Amino acid sequence: MDRAFQEQPSIGRVTIDPTPTLAQLSDAQREQAMARFAALRSHLEHGVLLSRAATAAGVAVRTAGRWLDRYRAAGLVGLARVLRADVG
Repeated sequence: MDRAFQEQPSIGRVTIDPTPTLAQLSDAQREQAMARFAALRSHLEHGVLLSRAATAAGVAVRTAGRWLDRYRAAGLVGLARVLRADVG
């Protein structure tokens, strides 16, 4: 079964997984994810304080923290901005 569809065994309904795969992202989304990863890279690979990595990348520490949480939860795909379904 495709990763985007998961059957819930208890009620037998099909739900859509909102997290796309890396291949499903647009070129712009992949570029954005890579740019955000570059901002986090020194923290992830070399243990640089997140505040220093964020400052060096020119982003707020709180923003870098959100990106880090999303990266840890979903990997590189989590760093891409995904369009919301409820926005027209």
